Amino acid sequence: IAGITDDEMLVNVQKLNNKGYDVAIDILGEHVNTEKEATEITERYANLYDRITSQDLNANLSIKLSHIGQDLGYDIVKKNLLILVGAAKKNSNFLRLDMENIPYTSETIKLYKEVFKDYNKIFSNPTDTTEFWLEEQKKINSDNKIKLFKTHNALCKINGNSFTDSNNTLGAIYVVRDPRNVITSLANHYEINLDQAFEFMVTEQKAIIQKKEDSYVGFVALFSWIFHQTSWVNNKLFPTLVIRYEDLQHETFLTLKKVTNFIDNFDNSK
Repeated sequence: IAGITDDEMLVNVQKLNNKGYDVAIDILGEHVNTEKEATEITERYANLYDRITSQDLNANLSIKLSHIGQDLGYDIVKKNLLILVGAAKKNSNFLRLDMENIPYTSETIKLYKEVFKDYNKIFSNPTDTTEFWLEEQKKINSDNKIKLFKTHNALCKINGNSFTDSNNTLGAIYVVRDPRNVITSLANHYEINLDQAFEFMVTEQKAIIQKKEDSYVGFVALFSWIFHQTSWVNNKLFPTLVIRYEDLQHETFLTLKKVTNFIDNFDNSK
């Protein structure tokens, strides 16, 4: 046992690294009884990946699937496993599945194959990730809890793939800003001149793209400022509250009251 706490354990991992050893980390425990416990263990493991990276440690993680909810249902354990695979991928690290006894063997292999299928794909084109837009949202919404997300994406379709739909989104709050101020904001953020910022706003097929090694791992479809605004303001898929950025500045209380009332409508309809 390397330590009682994560802090103590990581100190000892560093000591082992200094002696030339690579380390596999496993939080002791298995067979949790509640989804809350499974979520807490999953979050703890995911946080360890970030700490391993930030502290430049030679270490990876080994988990028991029963520790992240295998006894509680297939959807729960798969959701948590996908979180950890995503954390491992983000940190260019490794995740080891500890094979448990006979009742879990077949399901463990099935989970491994499904998760491998989802995350082994090389996205050779910037728009390839759009294939997973709705699929990933279904995973996020599998617990049927209301969540708030911020996005810069236009409400659009790319290669026939919808950014979202009414099955995954209850409603949207769209913040619109005076385009003259958007230009200056873009110029400051990207350190470009005003003409370049204006071109950024009117380009019809504008997108923010992230590439890691040979794979495109991030794609945000912006389009032009006019298209972006129209896509959300004229949305008929689900209720959309449109508020002005300037009202948030000058009529903060009243504007935020509109926002909270809008959200309460969904919370009360559950």
